[in-house]
Amino acid sequence: MQPETIISVIESIADPHLAEDWDQSGIQVAATRRDIRRLAVALDPTPSCITQALKWRADFILTHHPLSLKPGLPSRLDDYHTALNLLMSHEVWLYAAHTSLDVQTCGPVSWLAGSLGLSDLTPVTELNGDGATSPSHGQTGYGVQGITPVPWNWSGFVRELSRSTGLRGWRQTGVPPGEIRNIAYCPGSGMDLARTAFQNGADVFISGELKYHTAQAIEGLGLTVDVGHFILEETMMQTWADHLHSSLGQKDVDVAFFPGHDPIACATNE
Repeated sequence: MQPETIISVIESIADPHLAEDWDQSGIQVAATRRDIRRLAVALDPTPSCITQALKWRADFILTHHPLSLKPGLPSRLDDYHTALNLLMSHEVWLYAAHTSLDVQTCGPVSWLAGSLGLSDLTPVTELNGDGATSPSHGQTGYGVQGITPVPWNWSGFVRELSRSTGLRGWRQTGVPPGEIRNIAYCPGSGMDLARTAFQNGADVFISGELKYHTAQAIEGLGLTVDVGHFILEETMMQTWADHLHSSLGQKDVDVAFFPGHDPIACATNE
């Protein structure tokens, strides 16, 4: 399969025209390789991940995070230099679908909503024609908000979230409500959506990055749970890899997901 066809498949899910102006979604490294038979999918284009993909003989690598938000000359011997060297010396394509993927409410970002059984999904804020956001009732925007199949008490919510994420604990701010029915979440640095989510009726907001001053600003509005940046987006990319494997496998393109590493460890006292 030609690389342009692979890119069109990717962009049918993650439209690059919906990416933020500051973002670097799209082709990160072009290559002369024309016959794409192996597509590697991962969260981060780290040298370790790229090396694993190359050992698998990948022709094309798809990641969520860009190689750099401010790409420039490889003037230092750092990870950016190493990644470029690996990709260009092996003539392997690299493509990043970052905010272009984040805004697809019913795309791979909805994996947690699916695992929790949420219905009536909408983004927390939707994209307007000028790229701005507002409280949403559409299907394209940041964050995901939906309704649980039955009302949960706190212990039921903890059980379901633990099952979905594999986590045994997390940081949180606010008081658990007596009944949980409306849940919103946003992978990555999505804490700025918390206030809007609560205004939209959320009982709980699940975040990837709970920050001190943001927690102060939303204190008293509702319960916010921070499960970490990694798990929400790692599983999102694995979900997308599974989808691509089903669709591209029929066209003789093998797809494999390469797990990443969470640099922030969660200590437990046992």
